[in-house]
Amino acid sequence: MTNLKISIFSTLLVSILLIQCKEVDTPVIIDPSQVSLFDTVYVSSSPIAETPKNVLMEEFSGVKCSNCPKGNEKTHDLHSANPDRITILTVHNDFLASPYEGNPDLRCEDANTLAAAPLGPVASKPSTYINRKMFASSSSRATGDINSWENIVNAEMSLSSSITMNLENVYVNVNERKFRYRITLSFSEAMTNLSLVFALSESGIIARQLDGSNHIENYEHEWILRGFITSILGEKLTEEIRANTVIVKEFEIDLDNEKFNPATDWKITNMELVAFIRADNEEILQSTKVEL
Repeated sequence: MTNLKISIFSTLLVSILLIQCKEVDTPVIIDPSQVSLFDTVYVSSSPIAETPKNVLMEEFSGVKCSNCPKGNEKTHDLHSANPDRITILTVHNDFLASPYEGNPDLRCEDANTLAAAPLGPVASKPSTYINRKMFASSSSRATGDINSWENIVNAEMSLSSSITMNLENVYVNVNERKFRYRITLSFSEAMTNLSLVFALSESGIIARQLDGSNHIENYEHEWILRGFITSILGEKLTEEIRANTVIVKEFEIDLDNEKFNPATDWKITNMELVAFIRADNEEILQSTKVEL
Protein backbone atom coordinates (compact mmCIF):
# COMPACT_ATOMS: atom_id res chain seq x y z
CA MET A 1 0.00 0.00 0.00
CA THR A 2 2.84 2.32 0.79
CA ASN A 3 4.00 2.00 -2.80
CA LEU A 4 0.70 2.98 -4.38
CA LYS A 5 1.40 4.93 -7.53
CA ILE A 6 -0.19 8.36 -7.85
CA SER A 7 -1.08 9.71 -11.27
CA ILE A 8 -0.01 13.34 -11.36
CA PHE A 9 -1.28 15.69 -14.02
CA SER A 10 0.09 19.03 -15.15
CA THR A 11 -1.99 21.91 -13.79
CA LEU A 12 -2.83 25.29 -15.25
CA LEU A 13 -3.32 28.14 -12.79
CA VAL A 14 -6.39 30.34 -13.10
CA SER A 15 -5.88 33.75 -14.61
CA ILE A 16 -5.78 35.57 -11.27
CA LEU A 17 -2.87 33.43 -10.13
CA LEU A 18 -1.09 34.14 -13.38
CA ILE A 19 -1.47 37.85 -12.71
CA GLN A 20 0.00 37.52 -9.23
CA CYS A 21 2.84 35.17 -10.07
CA LYS A 22 5.67 34.71 -12.51
CA GLU A 23 7.22 31.44 -13.61
CA VAL A 24 10.42 30.38 -11.90
CA ASP A 25 13.48 31.23 -13.99
CA THR A 26 15.29 28.04 -12.93
CA PRO A 27 13.01 24.98 -12.77
CA VAL A 28 12.70 23.24 -9.43
CA ILE A 29 14.58 19.94 -9.51
CA ILE A 30 12.26 17.06 -8.72
CA ASP A 31 13.61 14.20 -6.62
CA PRO A 32 14.42 11.15 -8.80
CA SER A 33 11.64 9.17 -7.09
CA GLN A 34 9.16 11.62 -8.60
CA VAL A 35 10.48 11.97 -12.14
CA SER A 36 7.05 11.08 -13.54
CA LEU A 37 5.36 14.00 -11.78
CA PHE A 38 4.31 17.15 -13.60
CA ASP A 39 4.29 20.28 -11.44
CA THR A 40 3.44 23.89 -11.98
CA VAL A 41 5.93 26.04 -10.10
CA TYR A 42 5.85 29.82 -9.73
CA VAL A 43 7.45 32.55 -7.69
CA SER A 44 4.87 35.04 -6.47
CA SER A 45 5.36 38.66 -7.50
CA SER A 46 4.25 39.69 -3.99
CA PRO A 47 5.49 38.32 -0.66
CA ILE A 48 3.72 35.28 0.76
CA ALA A 49 2.80 35.68 4.42
CA GLU A 50 3.23 33.07 7.13
CA THR A 51 0.11 31.21 8.19
CA PRO A 52 -1.11 29.62 11.47
CA LYS A 53 0.36 26.19 12.06
CA ASN A 54 -2.06 23.28 11.97
CA VAL A 55 -1.77 20.08 14.00
CA LEU A 56 -1.75 16.45 12.93
CA MET A 57 -2.47 13.92 15.68
CA GLU A 58 -1.70 10.30 14.82
CA GLU A 59 -3.50 8.58 17.68
CA PHE A 60 -2.64 4.95 18.41
CA SER A 61 -5.72 3.02 19.44
CA GLY A 62 -7.19 -0.48 19.44
CA VAL A 63 -10.53 -2.20 19.78
CA LYS A 64 -9.15 -4.35 22.61
CA CYS A 65 -7.54 -1.43 24.45
CA SER A 66 -9.65 -0.72 27.54
CA ASN A 67 -8.45 2.89 27.94
CA CYS A 68 -8.51 3.84 24.27
CA PRO A 69 -12.06 5.28 24.29
CA LYS A 70 -10.67 7.98 26.61
CA GLY A 71 -8.04 8.82 24.00
CA ASN A 72 -10.69 8.82 21.26
CA GLU A 73 -12.83 11.18 23.34
CA LYS A 74 -9.94 13.58 23.89
CA THR A 75 -8.97 13.78 20.21
CA HIS A 76 -12.65 14.15 19.26
CA ASP A 77 -13.06 17.06 21.68
CA LEU A 78 -9.88 18.76 20.45
CA HIS A 79 -11.00 18.39 16.85
CA SER A 80 -14.50 19.68 17.64
CA ALA A 81 -13.01 22.81 19.20
CA ASN A 82 -10.67 23.42 16.23
CA PRO A 83 -12.04 21.49 13.21
CA ASP A 84 -10.08 23.50 10.66
CA ARG A 85 -6.79 23.40 12.56
CA ILE A 86 -6.58 19.79 13.76
CA THR A 87 -6.44 16.61 11.68
CA ILE A 88 -6.78 13.18 13.28
CA LEU A 89 -5.50 9.82 12.04
CA THR A 90 -6.58 7.01 14.37
CA VAL A 91 -3.97 4.29 13.98
CA HIS A 92 -4.84 0.65 14.68
CA ASN A 93 -1.61 -1.32 14.50
CA ASP A 94 -1.59 -4.96 15.63
CA PHE A 95 -1.09 -4.28 19.35
CA LEU A 96 -4.50 -4.60 21.10
CA ALA A 97 -6.30 -4.15 17.79
CA SER A 98 -7.13 -7.58 16.40
CA PRO A 99 -10.83 -7.54 15.47
CA TYR A 100 -13.58 -9.29 17.38
CA GLU A 101 -15.28 -12.10 15.49
CA GLY A 102 -17.69 -10.76 12.92
CA ASN A 103 -16.37 -7.21 13.22
CA PRO A 104 -14.40 -5.16 10.67
CA ASP A 105 -10.62 -5.16 10.88
CA LEU A 106 -9.39 -1.60 11.48
CA ARG A 107 -5.72 -2.50 11.16
CA CYS A 108 -3.51 -1.89 8.15
CA GLU A 109 0.08 -2.61 7.21
CA ASP A 110 1.00 1.06 7.31
CA ALA A 111 -0.21 1.31 10.91
CA ASN A 112 2.40 -1.22 12.03
CA THR A 113 5.12 0.62 10.13
CA LEU A 114 4.05 3.95 11.63
CA ALA A 115 4.24 2.53 15.17
CA ALA A 116 7.78 1.18 14.66
CA ALA A 117 11.13 2.87 14.10
CA PRO A 118 12.16 5.46 13.02
CA LEU A 119 9.18 7.31 14.51
CA GLY A 120 8.29 4.83 17.26
CA PRO A 121 8.33 2.50 18.96
CA VAL A 122 4.83 2.93 20.36
CA ALA A 123 4.71 0.81 23.50
CA SER A 124 1.41 1.88 25.05
CA LYS A 125 -2.11 2.86 24.07
CA PRO A 126 -3.72 5.30 23.95
CA SER A 127 -0.86 7.50 22.80
CA THR A 128 -0.32 9.94 20.00
CA TYR A 129 2.18 11.65 17.79
CA ILE A 130 1.55 15.40 17.70
CA ASN A 131 3.13 16.81 14.56
CA ARG A 132 5.65 13.98 15.10
CA LYS A 133 7.62 16.16 17.48
CA MET A 134 9.91 14.88 20.21
CA PHE A 135 8.59 16.63 23.31
CA ALA A 136 10.73 14.93 25.97
CA SER A 137 13.84 12.84 26.31
CA SER A 138 12.51 9.64 24.80
CA SER A 139 13.19 7.06 22.12
CA SER A 140 9.68 7.59 20.75
CA ARG A 141 7.61 10.56 19.61
CA ALA A 142 4.49 9.00 21.11
CA THR A 143 2.89 10.89 24.00
CA GLY A 144 0.79 8.66 26.27
CA ASP A 145 -0.30 11.23 28.84
CA ILE A 146 -3.82 12.12 27.69
CA ASN A 147 -3.92 15.08 30.07
CA SER A 148 -0.97 16.67 28.25
CA TRP A 149 -2.42 16.47 24.76
CA GLU A 150 -4.48 19.65 24.88
CA ASN A 151 -1.60 21.82 26.10
CA ILE A 152 0.75 20.43 23.46
CA VAL A 153 -1.81 20.92 20.71
CA ASN A 154 -2.54 24.48 21.81
CA ALA A 155 1.17 25.27 21.91
CA GLU A 156 1.58 23.99 18.36
CA MET A 157 -1.42 26.00 17.13
CA SER A 158 0.05 29.16 18.62
CA LEU A 159 2.97 28.90 16.18
CA SER A 160 3.23 30.13 12.62
CA SER A 161 4.22 28.12 9.57
CA SER A 162 6.11 29.21 6.47
CA ILE A 163 3.93 26.86 4.41
CA THR A 164 0.35 27.39 3.31
CA MET A 165 -1.45 24.27 2.04
CA ASN A 166 -4.67 24.30 0.04
CA LEU A 167 -6.19 20.93 -0.85
CA GLU A 168 -9.23 21.03 -3.12
CA ASN A 169 -11.59 18.68 -4.91
CA VAL A 170 -11.29 18.54 -8.68
CA TYR A 171 -13.37 15.44 -9.41
CA VAL A 172 -14.99 12.62 -7.42
CA ASN A 173 -16.83 9.62 -8.88
CA VAL A 174 -18.38 7.63 -6.03
CA ASN A 175 -19.50 4.77 -8.27
CA GLU A 176 -16.12 4.32 -9.92
CA ARG A 177 -14.40 5.01 -6.58
CA LYS A 178 -11.98 7.48 -8.14
CA PHE A 179 -11.10 10.98 -7.05
CA ARG A 180 -8.86 13.72 -8.34
CA TYR A 181 -7.47 16.50 -6.17
CA ARG A 182 -5.25 19.52 -6.47
CA ILE A 183 -2.84 20.72 -3.81
CA THR A 184 -1.31 24.20 -3.78
CA LEU A 185 1.75 24.80 -1.62
CA SER A 186 2.90 28.36 -0.93
CA PHE A 187 6.21 29.08 0.81
CA SER A 188 7.00 32.35 2.59
CA GLU A 189 10.71 31.53 2.93
CA ALA A 190 13.40 29.43 1.31
CA MET A 191 13.34 25.80 2.45
CA THR A 192 15.11 22.53 1.69
CA ASN A 193 14.67 18.79 2.23
CA LEU A 194 10.88 18.69 2.47
CA SER A 195 8.64 15.69 1.82
CA LEU A 196 4.98 15.69 0.85
CA VAL A 197 2.85 12.97 2.49
CA PHE A 198 -0.69 11.78 1.69
CA ALA A 199 -2.91 9.41 3.68
CA LEU A 200 -6.53 8.26 3.70
CA SER A 201 -8.84 7.96 6.72
CA GLU A 202 -12.41 6.76 7.16
CA SER A 203 -15.01 7.61 9.82
CA GLY A 204 -18.40 6.17 10.72
CA ILE A 205 -17.09 2.61 11.08
CA ILE A 206 -19.10 0.54 13.57
CA ALA A 207 -17.08 -2.10 15.44
CA ARG A 208 -17.03 -3.62 18.91
CA GLN A 209 -14.81 -1.74 21.37
CA LEU A 210 -13.53 -2.59 24.84
CA ASP A 211 -14.20 0.25 27.28
CA GLY A 212 -12.86 -0.43 30.75
CA SER A 213 -14.29 -3.86 31.59
CA ASN A 214 -17.28 -3.42 29.29
CA HIS A 215 -17.78 -3.92 25.59
CA ILE A 216 -19.55 -1.39 23.39
CA GLU A 217 -21.04 -3.38 20.53
CA ASN A 218 -21.87 -0.44 18.25
CA TYR A 219 -18.92 1.85 18.88
CA GLU A 220 -18.43 4.42 16.12
CA HIS A 221 -14.79 4.74 15.11
CA GLU A 222 -13.58 8.01 13.60
CA TRP A 223 -10.68 8.92 11.30
CA ILE A 224 -9.35 5.37 11.02
CA LEU A 225 -6.10 5.28 9.07
CA ARG A 226 -6.77 3.22 5.95
CA GLY A 227 -3.31 3.69 4.53
CA PHE A 228 -0.69 6.06 3.21
CA ILE A 229 -0.74 6.91 -0.47
CA THR A 230 2.89 7.97 -0.42
CA SER A 231 5.35 6.32 1.92
CA ILE A 232 4.91 7.16 5.60
CA LEU A 233 7.89 9.49 5.36
CA GLY A 234 6.58 10.98 2.13
CA GLU A 235 8.11 11.73 -1.24
CA LYS A 236 10.81 14.36 -1.64
CA LEU A 237 9.17 17.54 -2.86
CA THR A 238 12.17 19.37 -4.32
CA GLU A 239 15.84 19.79 -3.58
CA GLU A 240 15.43 23.48 -2.81
CA ILE A 241 12.53 25.92 -2.60
CA ARG A 242 12.97 29.66 -3.03
CA ALA A 243 11.07 32.19 -0.91
CA ASN A 244 7.59 33.02 -2.25
CA THR A 245 7.44 29.86 -4.37
CA VAL A 246 4.06 28.37 -5.28
CA ILE A 247 3.85 24.70 -6.26
CA VAL A 248 0.68 23.15 -7.67
CA LYS A 249 0.15 19.40 -8.10
CA GLU A 250 -2.88 17.53 -9.35
CA PHE A 251 -3.36 13.82 -8.82
CA GLU A 252 -5.86 10.98 -9.15
CA ILE A 253 -6.46 7.98 -6.89
CA ASP A 254 -8.42 4.84 -7.71
CA LEU A 255 -9.62 2.96 -4.62
CA ASP A 256 -10.15 -0.14 -6.77
CA ASN A 257 -6.45 -0.32 -7.49
CA GLU A 258 -5.26 -3.81 -6.55
CA LYS A 259 -2.89 -2.38 -3.94
CA PHE A 260 -5.90 -1.17 -1.94
CA ASN A 261 -7.57 -4.59 -1.57
CA PRO A 262 -9.86 -5.14 0.27
CA ALA A 263 -10.86 -1.50 -0.19
CA THR A 264 -14.31 -2.50 -1.42
CA ASP A 265 -15.45 -2.17 2.22
CA TRP A 266 -14.40 1.46 2.38
CA LYS A 267 -17.15 4.07 2.07
CA ILE A 268 -15.67 6.88 0.00
CA THR A 269 -18.31 9.33 1.28
CA ASN A 270 -16.96 8.82 4.84
CA MET A 271 -13.33 9.35 3.94
CA GLU A 272 -10.82 12.18 4.18
CA LEU A 273 -7.66 12.80 2.24
CA VAL A 274 -4.90 14.07 4.54
CA ALA A 275 -1.82 15.92 3.32
CA PHE A 276 1.17 17.21 5.26
CA ILE A 277 4.73 18.41 4.85
CA ARG A 278 7.53 16.59 6.72
CA ALA A 279 10.93 18.07 7.47
CA ASP A 280 14.09 15.99 7.45
CA ASN A 281 14.09 15.95 11.27
CA GLU A 282 10.76 14.03 11.01
CA GLU A 283 8.60 16.89 12.31
CA ILE A 284 5.47 17.96 10.48
CA LEU A 285 5.58 21.59 9.42
CA GLN A 286 2.04 21.96 8.12
CA SER A 287 -1.02 19.80 7.42
CA THR A 288 -4.46 19.93 5.89
CA LYS A 289 -7.30 17.63 4.83
CA VAL A 290 -10.39 17.51 2.66
CA GLU A 291 -13.45 15.28 2.66
CA LEU A 292 -13.97 12.98 -0.30
